[in-house]
Amino acid sequence: STTSLNTACLVYPNPKYTRKELRDYRTSKAKKFKGVTKRGEKYYQGAREIIPAEDMKDFLVEYYDNPETGYCGRDRLYAKIAEKYAGISRRDVASFLANLETAQVH
Repeated sequence: STTSLNTACLVYPNPKYTRKELRDYRTSKAKKFKGVTKRGEKYYQGAREIIPAEDMKDFLVEYYDNPETGYCGRDRLYAKIAEKYAGISRRDVASFLANLETAQVH
């Protein structure tokens, strides 16, 4: 439902992160880096793994094609992603699905 999705957006803010920004996160004064940590080669905001903007499309394709996660509607798909991953917005998911539907029509 729209209400639960809006709640998810408030609970899981998803600013964009580039790989360069992530490499320099410790010296950044930007608020979006509050709570960002590096574990191994990956970056996290709290418990959620950050997906860099450059990797977003590949991530969404893999997530969508995975039989365990699969497609369950735009809102649920976004909510499932936002629970575990940072850096992907509701608009990103909607745009990805719209492009996917356009590609399937042609």
